[in-house]
Amino acid sequence: MARQVGPKNVVGREKLIENIWKKLETRSLQFTAERRVGKTTVMTKMAAEPKAGYEVLFMDLEGIDSPTRFVELVINRARPLLSATSKMKKLWDDLRNATGGTEIGGVFRFPLIQRWWKLAQGL
Repeated sequence: MARQVGPKNVVGREKLIENIWKKLETRSLQFTAERRVGKTTVMTKMAAEPKAGYEVLFMDLEGIDSPTRFVELVINRARPLLSATSKMKKLWDDLRNATGGTEIGGVFRFPLIQRWWKLAQGL
C-alpha cells in the first residue's frame, strides 16, 4: 500500500465526503474506483472526522477469505462501540439464556426464547 495522506492534509474532498454521509443516512454505499484515486484517503478522513452520531469502523479486508471471518472481524471491532444500553441488553439476554428464563418477584416471567440464528448454528 502506498503512503497515505494524513486526514488533516486532505484538500478538495469536502463535497464528496458530504455526499457520502448524506447517502449513508438512507442506504449503504459501495465505494469503488481505479487504483490511486483517493478512496482510502477519503475513508481515512471520514474515520478521523466522523459525522455527529456516527461511529466509523475502517478495516482492511484484503486478507478476509470467508463471510464468516468478515462477520467475526466486524463484530470484534464493533463491540467496544456499543452503547451502555446495548451492553446491558446483552448482559440481560445472556442471563436469561443461562437461566432458562427470568422471574422477577414472582410477578413477571420472561421465558427463554430461541432465536433463529442460534438454531441455524446447529446446521
